[in-house]
Amino acid sequence: MPDLAFGHILQHLKRLRRLSYDVLANTEFPVEELFPLFSRLDELVVPSRAWVKGRPEKQDEIESALSPTSGDPWKLKKLDIARGNLPLLQHCSDRTLRELLVRREYMISNPFETSESYLPILRFTHLDSIRLAIESSPGQEEDVALVLSSLKQARELVLDVFAIQDLDFLNSPPITVALARQQPLVPERSTFRQLLMTRPRLKTFVVTNHDVDPDILFEQSGVRAGRGGWVCEDLETLSLCFPKGIYSKTLFGRNSTWQSIYGQIGKLTKLKSLSLRCVGLQRNVEAGFKQLAGATCLQELTMIDVRFLKWTEEEVELLLPLVPKLTTLSFGPLQDIDFLSVSAWLIDHGRSEVRLVRE
Repeated sequence: MPDLAFGHILQHLKRLRRLSYDVLANTEFPVEELFPLFSRLDELVVPSRAWVKGRPEKQDEIESALSPTSGDPWKLKKLDIARGNLPLLQHCSDRTLRELLVRREYMISNPFETSESYLPILRFTHLDSIRLAIESSPGQEEDVALVLSSLKQARELVLDVFAIQDLDFLNSPPITVALARQQPLVPERSTFRQLLMTRPRLKTFVVTNHDVDPDILFEQSGVRAGRGGWVCEDLETLSLCFPKGIYSKTLFGRNSTWQSIYGQIGKLTKLKSLSLRCVGLQRNVEAGFKQLAGATCLQELTMIDVRFLKWTEEEVELLLPLVPKLTTLSFGPLQDIDFLSVSAWLIDHGRSEVRLVRE
């Protein structure tokens, strides 16, 4: 059990606005005892799973998820929780909550017969920022598709993925959720590309722990040639990992894929931060490397070939003129001698303002 005596002491901190309240995994969390405290907070962090006492009986899943609990809602602006604590959302106001982090849980089994559905997030359609942990779980793919389809106002979208197969459903044909939920909540098309195309306000898109097939995000040359660029033209931050399959292509195939990647990233004229990690990072003229020059606002750049291949001086000389506003650069990982060599090169060529980062 959490130390409620300590919780009652916290009640007297009238100016407290941010609280991280951790509990032992799988303990009962008597949330009602701390209602007065939570209702005053701007930010609440409950990083470990807790059995939230007072959870309503499971009746109509969507109806209960979309309906807040009775009484005055918490005025939280940011909520950071483990996935098992999603029922806490029922106490939050959809008018004030703007940032939601749902963390992955590190546990083998769930001793409680509780629903871990993402459906409670559906009520918060005006979230500015969401970080969503996605794990393989029976019956949860439809929930995730519904949630991602509803977050059209988000400015920041971070998907934490436990295993490669956990996002496979986003590359599949439309999921007929209505048959399972008997509700008219059906995503138009569950693909990465559609997910991003329907978010005009998106500024940040990050996928962690998952190799994203570039053919899904970046249409190949000649396909829909009339499009004006990538799917989110106002994007400011982009972080992706690409699969080993790119490197297994022929040299022509690799160059063709990277021409599409570099060409469409180069049209993101508001992009400030870019991170690309892959096996076989093509960085030559034939791969369209020079097209990065179109990303005129780029300030932070991470380009890592996980084969640990060293960048040549010619490649550095080719890259830096393409990104004149660059302030932070990571080629990593770099050996000591390589790090010192690149640092010296930056100084010798008048780019001392560029900070070289080691990973």
